[in-house]
Amino acid sequence: MKFDVESFKEQRKTDFEGAWHAGPSVITPPPLANVYPRYTYKRAQAHPIFDTVERLRKAYLFDGIR
Repeated sequence: MKFDVESFKEQRKTDFEGAWHAGPSVITPPPLANVYPRYTYKRAQAHPIFDTVERLRKAYLFDGIR
């Protein structure tokens, strides 16, 4: 978004506080994806060690039943 820098410089000299509060109206708000904090959770996967332990448990349990 383009804005007139000179008008802000003049407003700063006459009414600094008004120019300060008018500043955010010039800035384009960031997209929602760039707002901090942005938490994303990916699909969970089992840890390889726990997955191996689970497969071993199943192997021992099923082997003892037969």
